[in-house]
Amino acid sequence: MKTRIRIILLLVLSVWAVAMLALSPRFVAAHRETKGVEQTFAEYTNSLVSQRFDDAYRQCGSDFRSAMPYQQFVNLYQSLQMEYGPLKSARRSAYEVHGSVSPAVWRAVVDADLVYERKTISFEFVFHKEGGRWVLFGAEQL
Repeated sequence: MKTRIRIILLLVLSVWAVAMLALSPRFVAAHRETKGVEQTFAEYTNSLVSQRFDDAYRQCGSDFRSAMPYQQFVNLYQSLQMEYGPLKSARRSAYEVHGSVSPAVWRAVVDADLVYERKTISFEFVFHKEGGRWVLFGAEQL
């Protein structure tokens, strides 16, 4: 009986070890991509807080820039500030990064609160990889 339990335990351990070896590149890639999204989000929102709209706009992808010209982008954030006061900070409330290693297709969704002087507004930001770097693909006020 003890031999049978040992064999079953050894089999389960072997399957687990093989699975970890097979999946470890995905875990490493997911961790690396998550760090990239966090950095891009921080650069984007820090630029908005500092009212460096040109720096924030540079964090946007080509599809985003095609859909929203720079002046419209600036007008949007300035109108929010006129209505709710200066943007004080951005707080990330949740995020999800998913993709595949081969072929390398990554997407991230970040839920965040933009904290203005008079009101906190929830947004959902969508990022994707473009030219090897994370960029803002779209945003929606929740």
